[in-house]
Amino acid sequence: MLIGELAKAAGVNVQTVRYYERLGLVIPHARSSTGYRRYGPQELVRLQRIKQAQRLGFKLAEIRDAFAGADRAAIGRVLRSAGERKARELGARIDELHAIRQRILSELERCGCGDGAPCRFVESTGGSR
Repeated sequence: MLIGELAKAAGVNVQTVRYYERLGLVIPHARSSTGYRRYGPQELVRLQRIKQAQRLGFKLAEIRDAFAGADRAAIGRVLRSAGERKARELGARIDELHAIRQRILSELERCGCGDGAPCRFVESTGGSR
């Protein structure tokens, strides 16, 4: 298939395919006699896997490193390791956000708003106006 057909089948635009090609993520398996890039079903599957990995939060550099593996098992090991690391990072970020939420709720409770009194939230959190 041609680049436009590949892009449409994968749900991306042609510029995305070209960009991934420059990064070495997707490589046309052939060129037509007129120089057009030709892609097969393997490139479509690869492009779909790239997009899936991105939706899971992987950066293109991480995906490129994973796909540099010689075989599916190597790619799987790299993606699993990166996935475990990403899950730990997300867990830490979630914990951080929960702590921030709790601090905000505590400050809102202490600020005295809601009973007609002036809001002291800014003063209670150390902010100024």
